[in-house]
Amino acid sequence: MDEFRIGRPPRLSRPVAVAYLTLVGLMYGSCAAGVVLALLTGRTSWRTGNPWLALPVLGVIALVWTVLVLVDSQLHPGRSLASRPLRPLVLLYGGEVPTAWRSVRR
Repeated sequence: MDEFRIGRPPRLSRPVAVAYLTLVGLMYGSCAAGVVLALLTGRTSWRTGNPWLALPVLGVIALVWTVLVLVDSQLHPGRSLASRPLRPLVLLYGGEVPTAWRSVRR
């Protein structure tokens, strides 16, 4: 219930806020690129015979998760991200963009 606390709004450190805004922008950009690519090529899935492509994908997933954990831990200290199962999706789709934007502008 600390979303409704009175006083100063929660803040993010500037590097975490920039990383979060970049992450959300890249997520929406990759979704738009996927839609455009699907419309231009008519393909909705791609396959590769190279198993080494999984390593960069796993690295990106780990980086995304790290940024989401940092954002949530700075906005809600003492609360685990795993305690709310849909919280990572809310963060990934830009649920805290106004807070991050305020932190970058200050």
